[in-house]
Amino acid sequence: MSKEKYKHPVIVALLFAIKMVMLCFAINRFHIFYSTNDDYLISQQLAEGDGKSLFMSIFFSYPIMLLYKIYGRINWFVVIQIILNFSAVFVLNYIFLKKYSRFFSTFIILGYNVLFISQFVTIIQWSQTSTVLIATGFLCISSVLIWKTIKSRVLFLSIACAFCILGALIRFACLLPICLIFGVYFLSFVLIDFIKNKYDKDFSRYIKKYVNVFISIILIIGLCQVLQLISNSILYSDDDFADYQSYNSYRSDCIDYIIPPFSGNEDSYKSIGITSQNDLDVLHNFTTDTGFFNAEKLKQISDFSNEKWYGKRYFFRCIYDRLSSFMHGWKLAFLVVGFLGLLSIAFLAIKFRNIIKYVFPFIVASAFVPYFILFRLNYIFILAIPIVFFVLVTGFIFNRYHFFQMSLVVITCMSLILYMTLVRLNFRVAFNIFFPTIIILLGMMDYNNVSYRFMHSNIKQIIQCISCVLFLCIGAFSSVIIYKSEALVVNERTEIRNYIVKNNETLFIDERAGVELQNYNNPLFTPSKSPNNLVSFGWSVYSPTYHNKLEAFNTNNLFEYMINNPKGKLLLRKDEIEKYKTYFKAHYGVNCEFSVDGEFEDVYVLSVVNK
Repeated sequence: MSKEKYKHPVIVALLFAIKMVMLCFAINRFHIFYSTNDDYLISQQLAEGDGKSLFMSIFFSYPIMLLYKIYGRINWFVVIQIILNFSAVFVLNYIFLKKYSRFFSTFIILGYNVLFISQFVTIIQWSQTSTVLIATGFLCISSVLIWKTIKSRVLFLSIACAFCILGALIRFACLLPICLIFGVYFLSFVLIDFIKNKYDKDFSRYIKKYVNVFISIILIIGLCQVLQLISNSILYSDDDFADYQSYNSYRSDCIDYIIPPFSGNEDSYKSIGITSQNDLDVLHNFTTDTGFFNAEKLKQISDFSNEKWYGKRYFFRCIYDRLSSFMHGWKLAFLVVGFLGLLSIAFLAIKFRNIIKYVFPFIVASAFVPYFILFRLNYIFILAIPIVFFVLVTGFIFNRYHFFQMSLVVITCMSLILYMTLVRLNFRVAFNIFFPTIIILLGMMDYNNVSYRFMHSNIKQIIQCISCVLFLCIGAFSSVIIYKSEALVVNERTEIRNYIVKNNETLFIDERAGVELQNYNNPLFTPSKSPNNLVSFGWSVYSPTYHNKLEAFNTNNLFEYMINNPKGKLLLRKDEIEKYKTYFKAHYGVNCEFSVDGEFEDVYVLSVVNK
């Protein structure tokens, strides 16, 4: 048998073997943990036999729930995420091997494997898994229909479809940013093709050339949308679950996004029933009190927030406020001159590219100095370095068309990151969602051009290439920083959980104490079943399970139930006690004292006593 016939399967087998070895090494030697409490709670919910999730499609959650029923000791939700991430990075390795020269693809594959271990396996985050799958799916489409580096069209389009659908089933919201980034890349690709062909106006040629790409993308997105609609129609046919979703949607508007401060809006808030900033602080604790913070009140806060251009509109408010501050006097003149200056610099940079390209890396690096002073070691700063520096510098040095194309993609990515920052989404979630965008950006790079220049250029250009690769390594370094910071999130509450289980006739209300999240950093094992006498803060509030626990103790208002009742206990951290004393007095007419019944590290078990 000739070499050509077994070369392809040997490469696939070798890549698979390398990935398996690194996966086993990661599981045995690295500390695997949840990035946020969402994954823990989803695992616990599925393990307890509840397949209805606020965030995932039933086409994904129900099969996993069945796996828990078949063999419940394995945390299937986490294991399947690791398998899916493994599969996605394996396919990425193969794409790079087929697209680039052996010399350059070797370094890219090694880099992706390092990132795979430190980020995609050791840090469990379902939004990240979703985005990795969707990003890989779109790169498969690019490999087959745009770059034409892979000949197995049916196989890889099927893989692309499977990855995109799986990613959308895990979290449909992650489909939008990836579609936006890929859409900008694809349209710029068509535009550059149009320019290179000297503005050939035979548009039928472009339609024939790219019609397969359009059809493939539309079919995949359409199929994802249809599956999501079917899943939602099944879930929301249950009135209790529909009420649960509605409640959490309003609460998300009030907690996950920036809302107007109490100061300066006292009259508006008091008309809703909010008496002080303290009430808003309790709300931001993901409070279990659905008596005062009912769905109607949350809707009023959400509507007021949108009316004031906060919430989901806060991004546009910030842009408007910044522009408004420049719309008078010398500031307006400064803005106009600065804008024209940037255009002039951009024009001169492209015009005299061959002259300044040797110092361009240092110009971009110096631009990060004020950015670093402003943001310090913010996650966004860490994420911005490998994206902006590596892509822009490499594109500028070697190919002006490629520079233009990647600049558009970078602007899109950074705009999305800026938007996520301004709407106050958790930085860890933002990082986990946009870390895979580096996959897309680096996958879109013209590495063959870079590799050729590296091997056939003078010493100055070689030094520039090496500097670009070094800055790419910052991406791996940033993942280590995140890994170390996330690894500090350890939350084992075994002692207090045993106390709660032992006192099974008492109802315990957890207000941000985090008792539910024991073994938070040990995701390979199935989470323990939630005690029937424990109501925890978070997005499980107002769920059917939440109401079942309240019914078991014959109450529909947890905070009223606790007042002068030895069967109702409040779980708080020490620094939260005064906040809740004020809250009880403002909304339940209780000038209360908290009697300490137990102390477990930083968590207090309290009885609410009316003086």
